[in-house]
Amino acid sequence: MIKFEDWLAQADNVPLASWGPTHTKLAEMYARAVLEAAGAQENQGTLFGDEPDPDPSPCPHQKIVAMYHEMLCPPLRQMRAWSGNREEMLRARWNEDPERQSLMWWRAYFAKVRTSSFLMGQLLPVSGVYPAGVRKWKPDLEWLVRPNNLPKVIEGAYDDDKPDPDGGAANYGRGLKTL
Repeated sequence: MIKFEDWLAQADNVPLASWGPTHTKLAEMYARAVLEAAGAQENQGTLFGDEPDPDPSPCPHQKIVAMYHEMLCPPLRQMRAWSGNREEMLRARWNEDPERQSLMWWRAYFAKVRTSSFLMGQLLPVSGVYPAGVRKWKPDLEWLVRPNNLPKVIEGAYDDDKPDPDGGAANYGRGLKTL
């Protein structure tokens, strides 16, 4: 399987910091490249218009956690324990939608997370520093699979703002600035 960083280096040498409106297309291209490299034909889901598996397998927790570690750690925190409530939340997100019953969908989801400066912990308060005693926030896998958070990520609530047509920043980060 191609590692995310290796694929990214081959994708026209586009650094993550400069991903713009095409990030979803790049995530789709990456997910397809992974499937082709692995020779995978099973469990393709509907992310790219394919029919979902008629008999989806149980949620592959360990594979999804490993994929999260591969694609997002660092800078996000590694998950050291995965059981109980965390397993239930991931299983619920897996079962909510047939499209999500695919490792390819999760790989594309994590690629989308990686395109967000906010979710990757790359934004600071306008002052440029966090106040004393305030810890820099970054999500972890548990946060990413919470029932209220996953839809927001998918819908683009945490996407980087796009510049306005005049070339200025359109309310970029709403009070936050990039590192």
